[in-house]
Amino acid sequence: MTTSNSGSSSPAALTSGSAQFGSCGEPIDSLLVFQRLNACDPFGIEGQRCKYAAGGGWAAVTGGVDAVLKKWLWIALFGRRTADGSLGEWFCGGTLISARYVLTAAHCLQPDEAGSVGVRLGDLELSKTTETDHQDMGIAAIIRHPEFRGAQNDIALVRLDREAAFTESVRPLCLPPPGQQVAIGSQVEMAGWGLLSFNGETPEHLQEVPLVVTDPTSCETAFRRVPSFDFRFPGGFQGTKVCAGSGDEMARDACPGDSGGPLMREVGETAAGLKIYELVGVVSTGVGCGNPQFPGIYTLVSPYISWIQENMQ
Repeated sequence: MTTSNSGSSSPAALTSGSAQFGSCGEPIDSLLVFQRLNACDPFGIEGQRCKYAAGGGWAAVTGGVDAVLKKWLWIALFGRRTADGSLGEWFCGGTLISARYVLTAAHCLQPDEAGSVGVRLGDLELSKTTETDHQDMGIAAIIRHPEFRGAQNDIALVRLDREAAFTESVRPLCLPPPGQQVAIGSQVEMAGWGLLSFNGETPEHLQEVPLVVTDPTSCETAFRRVPSFDFRFPGGFQGTKVCAGSGDEMARDACPGDSGGPLMREVGETAAGLKIYELVGVVSTGVGCGNPQFPGIYTLVSPYISWIQENMQ
């Protein structure tokens, strides 16, 4: 990730002693509030499951922005199995969308890699083991979109080998309604462990960055100047991409290692003032990191809702 200078009321709480619990039986504190948000799940993928409303704010560090603890509970990170069976060699991100499924980019994974890679959920700082209760999961299946070519239809479902435990560190993210478009100028956010600059360092701490949705026609026109455009995007963008950039003179963008991770937007706020997010896009491709002539390209999730539903068992 490059960051440099170049709706609903909360559920009624139940009280037990000094502790408070929401209507789903979850603990409530000043940062963490779970909600039952039917509007986030109009097509029933998560049914009546409780949703997460993120709190926290921005915390700047040199060359980037550190993510806030317990803010992006749905962030997934793919790594390769090491000799001792643990996970390492982190290479792509993803988004937990249910207890058994992670959504990511098709270019991140080959279907026959299920036995050699795994998924980490709920982490924040990779070099520490105590700041969150992360979960390392195996992969049962990798389901890439059948029409994935180049950067077209760059989306995949990953079925976990068991259900993730929903905790204060791990919750799924709401999917958008089918066919929903994102207005030009919309404020969105992206998070991941990608490089801090092109050919730069890999952060240990999860990074987050604010972005602005750009005009898709202008974005496609810019990328058509790239010699490989017709190979990478056969038939053009076709309404399945969302482009996002910094919106100002700052260089903000996804970078290698962020692929597959979430582009998110705020869709509401709880009575306590905590933000509710939904998934907008999946980090797909671009030209360099933070190149002012080329915004980042994300696979727009809303055109693929039917495909997602059909492939979730």
